Amino acid sequence: MNKKALYIILGCVVVIAAVAAIVAGVGSRHQAGTSGEAGISGGAAGTAGSEGATPALFSFAVNQPNLTATGKNLSKVEVLNGAKLIGEATLIGTGTSGVETWNFAIPSSPISATAITAKGYNASGTIVGSIALPYSGAALKNALWPVKK
Repeated sequence: MNKKALYIILGCVVVIAAVAAIVAGVGSRHQAGTSGEAGISGGAAGTAGSEGATPALFSFAVNQPNLTATGKNLSKVEVLNGAKLIGEATLIGTGTSGVETWNFAIPSSPISATAITAKGYNASGTIVGSIALPYSGAALKNALWPVKK
């Protein structure tokens, strides 16, 4: 597969994940019986998202130069290579619907990556979701560290 086709597919995956996150966010508000308005954003250290919303991890994708996760009411998002913790993503913003965007900078030098996974946690430290990137082997390496021409 050529590089242009790979970028088109990655772009489609990111758009689909974003739409799914928005739809899931709207559905969770209706299920919770709220008015559909976004909650109050948490301001305390280590707290994020909408108060009262059920914590969830919606998506995880390559968004060069970052790995980007979306979710709601998460206290942290860890990024793992197999079972090994690589680091924690940083909350970069919360949309009007309460959907949070978390970024983790892809290391500048390639690492021996097997399977990259994001784990989302609630305020109690319980895992509320885990999503792996849909790549392995050479495809994973190429997605994270594309060859520059």
